[in-house]
Amino acid sequence: MIHYLTRQTGRILGFILLLIAYLINSSELSLATKYAKTNPALANRAIGVMLITVAVLLVGFTWFYKRQLKRNNPRQFGHYKLTIRRLSRVLFAFFIMLVVQIFLVTINLAPYLTHAQQPICTG
Repeated sequence: MIHYLTRQTGRILGFILLLIAYLINSSELSLATKYAKTNPALANRAIGVMLITVAVLLVGFTWFYKRQLKRNNPRQFGHYKLTIRRLSRVLFAFFIMLVVQIFLVTINLAPYLTHAQQPICTG
């Protein structure tokens, strides 16, 4: 029982650390956006730090996910070859999501999906 509680506590703490790293990354992007017009050097540094933390986050998520799949992989991900049929299903799902997004933006139901409405920095 103690081994189980220790393992779960470790998982929860790992998740909290990844969440903190994500929030730090998000604040770095906000900082870069805030100072893009007045202090471009600071904005460039913030973007550089943000890119490094994104790389660390991706490595962390990949590592945790691979560990989880090694322990418990009920769908057998990675054990079957990639076929044309499987690839076409994924591409079809992506295409459907893209069409729905374009449709929602066109009828102005979801204007937040477009990023080109207001420029961040006008130089």
